[in-house]
Amino acid sequence: MSIALKEDQVRLLRLQAQHLLPGQVEKRLMPSKLMKEIFALQAQDLSSAMLSLWARDNYLQAEDIRAAMYLERSIVRAWSLRGTLHLVTREDAAWLVPLLGSRFIETDRRRFTQLGWDEERYIRGLQMLVGVLRERGSLLRSEIIDLLQSNDLPSKGQAPVHFLYRAALEGVICEGPERHGKPAFTLFEDWIGEPTRKDRRDALRKLVRCYLNAHGPASIEDMASWSGLKISAIREAWEDLGDGILGVDINGKPAFICEEHLSRLDEALDEGQGVILLPRFDTLLLSYTDRNWVVETKYDKYIRPGGGIIAATVLVDGKVQGTWSTQRKKRNLEVLVRFFHDQPARVEGETRRQVSSLGRFFQVEAVTKMIKSA
Repeated sequence: MSIALKEDQVRLLRLQAQHLLPGQVEKRLMPSKLMKEIFALQAQDLSSAMLSLWARDNYLQAEDIRAAMYLERSIVRAWSLRGTLHLVTREDAAWLVPLLGSRFIETDRRRFTQLGWDEERYIRGLQMLVGVLRERGSLLRSEIIDLLQSNDLPSKGQAPVHFLYRAALEGVICEGPERHGKPAFTLFEDWIGEPTRKDRRDALRKLVRCYLNAHGPASIEDMASWSGLKISAIREAWEDLGDGILGVDINGKPAFICEEHLSRLDEALDEGQGVILLPRFDTLLLSYTDRNWVVETKYDKYIRPGGGIIAATVLVDGKVQGTWSTQRKKRNLEVLVRFFHDQPARVEGETRRQVSSLGRFFQVEAVTKMIKSA
């Protein structure tokens, strides 16, 4: 018999799993350790992904994350979940890319062909690229485009992007060092290591456990939306997890949780929980099929204003209560905070402290401009 969870219990458990309870981090964590626990952050917009780490540990500064990415290489940016760029640990990228790659290569095959790529051209282009990377170490996208063009391979429009996409999903190349402030591509084996090709069933079970550890309680449908995998594949792995995973009930629907996380329910979710600034595309708003547990439906139009954007949000006592944005000024960073409705004085004070921390992250002075309602 499954355990029925109330909405505030679901919220508490998910926020704790995502390290989004104020005061949860009592000392500065290594970025890679934090990344391991929250597993993956969407990183098409790298700045937002870095801010997602800061939102979970305000001790972090941008230079800490850049050091983890480009000096230690303990965190990498790789095409993985949903076929999009994510920050993950180097260790997780090694098995995650081989697990997910074939799914998104197949999804992209029609467009790949439309752009002028057939298997013969792709293999020729890939062999050429690997040879040059072995010689030079890394290449900017513009340099790869020039290379394709000079060898009479598809190089116009989106053709190079889809070529690089497939090569990355196959675990041949990856984003590596920065050059001139831009990401360069290098060989996967040189930057991350040899891809770890696990038994598919074992790898899927590991992915389910990683997801539940970072996002539970959650449903099979939630994980399918988060990962981009077919429900049938996930269900088979889900039903084969064994000990340590418990069934729960959320509003009459089945979900699952890591058994060890249930003890967290002893911590009450009460008023005064605090304020957290979440950046655009934060994983908290991308990891479930609905967001009603964290944001009221009537405010969803502010969260998804259009164009595929997930807005930067203000989390107050565990619920989204506003949005925020930044404007660069000559001498400071202006942070515009728009609440959906009036907030008590202590929320405004905590918001200003968050903005000050944001300034420390970027190593600039940050000032708050508060707008009382959206």
